[in-house]
Amino acid sequence: MLEDHKRTGAYYQAVLQNRRKFEGKAVLDVGTGSGILAIFAAKAGARKVYAVEATAMAAFAAKLVEHNQLSDVITVIQGTMESVDLPEKVDIIISEWMGYFLLRESMLDSVLFARDKFLVPGGAMYPSHARLYLAPIRTGSTQQRLNDFQACWTLGLLQASFRAGMPVSSVHIVLMLQLPGQAPAAHAIFAAVAGLLPQSAAPLTLCVQGAMQGWSAFVHEVNAFYGVDMQCLNDAFHQEQRDYYLSTSAWADVHPSQLQGPPACFKQYDLHTLTLAELAAPLEHPPNAPLIPRTLCDHPFRMQASFALDILDSGNINAMAGFFDVQFRGSAENPADFDVLLSTAPDPTGSTHWGQQTFALHPPVECTRGGLPWHRMHGAL
Repeated sequence: MLEDHKRTGAYYQAVLQNRRKFEGKAVLDVGTGSGILAIFAAKAGARKVYAVEATAMAAFAAKLVEHNQLSDVITVIQGTMESVDLPEKVDIIISEWMGYFLLRESMLDSVLFARDKFLVPGGAMYPSHARLYLAPIRTGSTQQRLNDFQACWTLGLLQASFRAGMPVSSVHIVLMLQLPGQAPAAHAIFAAVAGLLPQSAAPLTLCVQGAMQGWSAFVHEVNAFYGVDMQCLNDAFHQEQRDYYLSTSAWADVHPSQLQGPPACFKQYDLHTLTLAELAAPLEHPPNAPLIPRTLCDHPFRMQASFALDILDSGNINAMAGFFDVQFRGSAENPADFDVLLSTAPDPTGSTHWGQQTFALHPPVECTRGGLPWHRMHGAL
């Protein structure tokens, strides 16, 4: 991640351009990793920096701190944020806690714990605010994934252990879309930011390559060896594979030319006031509730966010791109001298290591020309 210059550069600017806010202050770096952010804070004139790291990477951070002759300012502490103690409260908490689509594999819960325990009243969080976005895009990957799934199913290459190495979050997003003159429809159920593949992976092929035995072969072997006919589970297995293969978000480097309208911000977080309870609040689906309601307001899920998308280009919308940004604005009591923005939006120069997450729409949403904006799509999740 140090090679992600958009990410590292934003933190460098946020700290060094606001050195007046760091001078003489006590700073806590949550999840310091290599120690780079702690070093930035020290170079900005911090009186004391506590760099907390849960993994063995702490030893390398300490070595880097010593090599840069900052051991008198920076103290590296190995341990989880929830288990360590500090000799004082701090004026600033800095952390690179963000995960894919902001929240997957993030450390935000640890950052909030640190804030509640160690930040002085009026202290500043770096970053201070975060926003989540969705944007309609055109992409060939949606149809390609469908074609690959159908081909692989036909060849019997998918197996029940398909997701064994792809951890799935318990959070699910139901995306309700409404076009003018149409009833809202549940176009997709997303296993939210789940089972994401790393940037270097080829998402459409890794899922079907390797030593995968076909379901049909498995059914045949169980019948041949044990005399148990499992064909009655064919449909259920097929649906399970379809759900995980077609309804799981995928990492992508989306080019701005793929956007069919401006993004909509559907969730904002103020890191100074956000609570762990708010962060952990689930999207609930009451038992026996119908999936598709008459109106968005009647939707049985407890919606936590809604948005409207102006569609400015005709054609099929076959995916949504999800991304985030964070802002370094300081706190109300101690605002930054210079606001800095770190964005993971589609960029013609290439993405950050977070990229964007694409959520396929099955079926696609068709938009035809008819004024500006050509369509307004309403959604809730």
